[in-house]
Amino acid sequence: MPRTKKACPCGSGLAYEKCCGVQKAYYSLDQIRWRRAGQSLRRGLGMFADRPEFSFDAARAQDIYLGCLDQRLAESNDDFTMERCFEWFIFDYKLSGGKTVIETFRDERDEPESEQEDVLLKEWARSSISLYEVTQAIAGEGLIIKDLLSRKVIKVRDISAAADIGAGSVLLMRVLKVGEEYEFSTSGLALPGRYKEILLDRLRRDRREYFAKNEEPVRGWAPYLRERAHVINAWVMDLGISDSYPEKDQPLREMERRAILTVTDWQKVLEQLNNQDDFILIRELKDAAGFFRQATAALS
Repeated sequence: MPRTKKACPCGSGLAYEKCCGVQKAYYSLDQIRWRRAGQSLRRGLGMFADRPEFSFDAARAQDIYLGCLDQRLAESNDDFTMERCFEWFIFDYKLSGGKTVIETFRDERDEPESEQEDVLLKEWARSSISLYEVTQAIAGEGLIIKDLLSRKVIKVRDISAAADIGAGSVLLMRVLKVGEEYEFSTSGLALPGRYKEILLDRLRRDRREYFAKNEEPVRGWAPYLRERAHVINAWVMDLGISDSYPEKDQPLREMERRAILTVTDWQKVLEQLNNQDDFILIRELKDAAGFFRQATAALS
């Protein structure tokens, strides 16, 4: 009896062996040019963002980004956290002039180094983070991932990710198109699949609140994701370092609702701590805008 061939997870409708699973015996010279252009552009953007004239904005961006994080992460200044902060500064943070670093880089270029770089700049400037689910890890190649917001399925070229991340994982990443391929923009955040519904529910509610606050009708995901990228990143990182996670029989919505109440009622909690003899309020942590982020208390 002939073996049934599985359809490719990328959604092409073809068998995997005839689509993403094809073992290529050749390399596209055109795609090699795209890869080189992408690598050159990454270097150029990094050097441009590090220019002295951006030092004030870079410091302010770092304060805002780290101010959203759990205190343990904000104080660690590890390479992973700072790399993601720098990426956010380049792609999403609005400089004093109202544009992002990558938009400013594009506008100040007299001429792109190549036709490929010109295309990449335009596409990358419109990119945003998103929440993805890994549908398949292909050893030696990369990951097939599904955008949980747009439902788009793509294959990302990343050999190390294929070795470290399994199917079902949830990723918060920025994916960049490079010719006919896709790449991750920087190191990403991966969580177990059990957090998928928590994050999706929180994103949907926060998006509605974001547009309502701005007195605008709810639009597509991209504008919201670009504006709230640093906050969403903090949510995911908080989940990643949390010692607790949803119990098997605990409703996800109930758990999330309790977490939100804890954050929302922080002022009442502080007032109660100050009025109790058993607790000593040690310090409060505020972000760059002066808003409360975290408090440390101890039993007396």
